[in-house]
Amino acid sequence: MAKLVSGRVKVTPFSGITSDRYQFLGLDQAEPNLGDPLVGPSSIGANPLPSPNAYVLAADPTTPGKRYWTLVESLSGSGIVTFSQTSGISSSVDGGYAFVTRLQSTGITTISSGQSATSTTNAALIVSGGVGVGHSLIVGQNLIVNGIFLGKVGVATDNFFIGSRAGRSNSSGNYNHFFGTRSGTSNVNGNNNNFIGAFTGFENISGNDNNFIGRDSGFNNTVGSFNNFFGRNSGYNNDSGNNNIFIGRDSGYLTEDGNDNIFIGKGSGYFNVNGSNNVAIGNSQSVPIPNGSNQLSIGIEGNRWLTGDSNFNVGIGTTISPSKLTVTGNISVSGIVTATEGFISVGNTTPIKIQLVGNQLTFDAPGIGSTTFTLIP
Repeated sequence: MAKLVSGRVKVTPFSGITSDRYQFLGLDQAEPNLGDPLVGPSSIGANPLPSPNAYVLAADPTTPGKRYWTLVESLSGSGIVTFSQTSGISSSVDGGYAFVTRLQSTGITTISSGQSATSTTNAALIVSGGVGVGHSLIVGQNLIVNGIFLGKVGVATDNFFIGSRAGRSNSSGNYNHFFGTRSGTSNVNGNNNNFIGAFTGFENISGNDNNFIGRDSGFNNTVGSFNNFFGRNSGYNNDSGNNNIFIGRDSGYLTEDGNDNIFIGKGSGYFNVNGSNNVAIGNSQSVPIPNGSNQLSIGIEGNRWLTGDSNFNVGIGTTISPSKLTVTGNISVSGIVTATEGFISVGNTTPIKIQLVGNQLTFDAPGIGSTTFTLIP
């Protein structure tokens, strides 16, 4: 083996390397370019990789002493790690997803084929830079990231799902945000939904523009849209109702397909099933007719300060109001009571018309008779 004055030897061409080099390795057959990557092949700037393919040197503990060059399907740039398919990712389990057992990076990590990151103990994905995801980012337990950008899930765009099986069925729904275990699990093509809490919007398939906050809120909603449910179990059974506002635990719990209802307070509107345009305010307050529509009820549990019916009559101390205002109980008035038509009814008696002209005061009971009194100063 010829030597230079410096004592170095020339590298044997690859075509001349002997097959027994794993047992007998000379300096002339040693793999070159294993030094500083800043000055060797593939270095940045000075000697860039000439082709898009890159190889890494790997060892197999079952074959001691041997090393292997293996193709990395997509590895490029400084601080960038890209998984274009399932390279380096174990792909077993749930729903055909590929899972990253644990990935740590100080640069940029890109998962471009819809793989998901999960972990049973520590965070599965720990990144100090940014995370670019070409399809979806589905995190089973912990995610520690300073910056997140989400792209597509199939043909869907701009979805953000965090929690076990959150958004699992989504295929074409856009602009959804699901946070919590199984939140929005059944969503297929619903858009613009925000579900926060375990099992929120669990059955939603194609409902749009819903906001559900609190465990199990909007659980059975499938196609209902433009609903706002805040509080655990609020709107739990809503299926196809639209434009409802339920605030408070168990509010609107049994509502299935009612529309445009406003229930505020724990258990408010609980028994309404398909009534619409109802307003119930107060703890456990329900409208007078559970499945009726266009009603008002303000009170606490079975006690009501104010009610209203579908004829837009108002009752105080009663749930039945045959007139525009019906009061059950005493009325205290410190001002003037004016009856524009002049009729006053006391108890269940016939209405009496009272008329004052000059100093003549007349009481007239239609169909019965009239009496006139002269007022003397």
